[in-house]
Amino acid sequence: MFKTFSIRYKILLLLTVVSFVSGSILLYISVDTFKKDKIAYIFENNSNIVSQFSEQISREIQSVNQTLALYMDRFSKTGLLSENTSDEIPNSSLLAGVQIFKLDPKLDVANDYSQVTAIKKTNAKPIDASDSQLKMAIERLSKSKLDFFYTGNMLFFLQKFNISEINYVVVYFYSSETLNDFFSSDSSFKSFLINSAGEVFLKNPSISEDFLTTNFSNYFGSKQPEDNLSTSKIKSDGGESWLLTSTQIPLKDLKLVLLVNEKDALSVLNEMVLKSVLIFIILFASVIIVGIISANYLTSRLSLLSDHTRKVTEGNFSTLIEPKGNDEVTELAQYFNTMTKELKRLMSETANKARMEAELKTAQTVQETLFPESEYGSDNVKVSGHYQPASECGGDWWSYTENHEAIYFWIADATGHGVSAALLTSAAKSSATIIEDMGLEPVDNVRMLNKSICSVANKKIMMTCFHAIYDKKTRILTYVNASHEPTIIFKNNIDNYTKADMIFLNENNNNRLGHSVDTEYTSNEYQLNEGDRLYFYTDGIPDIAGRTGTSLGERGHFKTLLQALNEKTDLSTLNQNFTDSLEKFREKTELVDDVTFFFVEIL
Repeated sequence: MFKTFSIRYKILLLLTVVSFVSGSILLYISVDTFKKDKIAYIFENNSNIVSQFSEQISREIQSVNQTLALYMDRFSKTGLLSENTSDEIPNSSLLAGVQIFKLDPKLDVANDYSQVTAIKKTNAKPIDASDSQLKMAIERLSKSKLDFFYTGNMLFFLQKFNISEINYVVVYFYSSETLNDFFSSDSSFKSFLINSAGEVFLKNPSISEDFLTTNFSNYFGSKQPEDNLSTSKIKSDGGESWLLTSTQIPLKDLKLVLLVNEKDALSVLNEMVLKSVLIFIILFASVIIVGIISANYLTSRLSLLSDHTRKVTEGNFSTLIEPKGNDEVTELAQYFNTMTKELKRLMSETANKARMEAELKTAQTVQETLFPESEYGSDNVKVSGHYQPASECGGDWWSYTENHEAIYFWIADATGHGVSAALLTSAAKSSATIIEDMGLEPVDNVRMLNKSICSVANKKIMMTCFHAIYDKKTRILTYVNASHEPTIIFKNNIDNYTKADMIFLNENNNNRLGHSVDTEYTSNEYQLNEGDRLYFYTDGIPDIAGRTGTSLGERGHFKTLLQALNEKTDLSTLNQNFTDSLEKFREKTELVDDVTFFFVEIL
């Protein structure tokens, strides 16, 4: 049913779906990102707070201990904390007071102690010997050397020590601004100092005494892990999510704990979601309105383009659209006009190309008549050849002709390949046919063929050539090489051919045909015997390339040739095996140059 919709409704439907889905995804991602960022910010901020708190407490204790050390040194020497009873601790010192209690040497319990000496600031109030917290702290010293408690905005420390086998307890105290300020001010989190057993040591005044045990019995009701600094999300007994930040502080086994209700922390998210939804609705409505206007404008112009396209399919290539506007549809209309004109031109060119291809096919057929039969045999020789052009028409040419006295062999390669090279080979074949009837020597034959090539090509195209005449009576091969690949002779009395057994007829190397009309050529002779084989070829064979782009090369060429020869087959099978090996290496890739070769066996 969707296919029956017009493009106008398809555009509107697409805009609606895309806008709604993308807006919903964007809203979800925005809310989720804000939530994660807010939680990460709370954890980072609270981590900084607890770390600073721990560092400040550490600095306060260090300062108090440094001052305490001076008084304890005096007590160990004089038995007093001050030289005069009127001496006081300077107001500039953080330490507020020091009291030393002597324990009963036999009992060493909290009920048997008395103050020996004391010193304090002017306004500082020392702890009374009968204070219940002091008694409990002294009792706890039976299990440890250090204890402390907090009362009246003062932090009291107790340490047990021994001088001359007498047990003492030193009580020193100070007003911790860090503790007082932190736990007296209102904040967005709930703060606690708890010990390893989960008992509250100090908290915000606004928090009930049983807050932790009532709401977090599973978490704070047992011994706490001694993490240096940790952040996590925990669930209360009622199922609410809380953000927990905690760290150990340098007060025995106390840990500072900050709790933030996640729901309260993210309450601002509700307002943000509402605003985002309103903005989404406004944008969604705007997109729909703009989509309706744009769809109407676009589809009307596309309908016009569709009508003209239908005319083109009916064969009317003269129809054109008048461009209006400056957008993609206008550009499409201009392309349509250009396409129509191009189609009209291409129709004409296609007809011309078809005519030219037919003429080229005719030229290829005509060129094939220039080559002799690939297989030939007489009482004197056997010939087996192969020719494969790189394009429709090639620039290679080979030929053999036998009369009652001799056999003429030709192989040539015009520069390049294609129609121009094919025309030159045609001229060479025609000239060679006439020259052979004159009964001249190979030098004269090549010299006359050179003049013919110079006259036809006018130095624009040249040709390499190897021409030989075999005297059937004397079995002497007379040959001329015009810059062509040398013919190779393989003697018949060798069981396994190697490269050392290859005889190259390269004693003379004259200029190419078509180089100069005045070129003089030289010849050489070679005595052949029954069973000898000759190999004529062009330079297209080493240029054969495989799928990897690697060329066969001279080494690969000769290696393949020797493998075929050592199979000891007849001449036709030798030709076929050699051709198959070349095709196997080529793997049906395009030829770089024409491939031409033929074998001759002396009988």
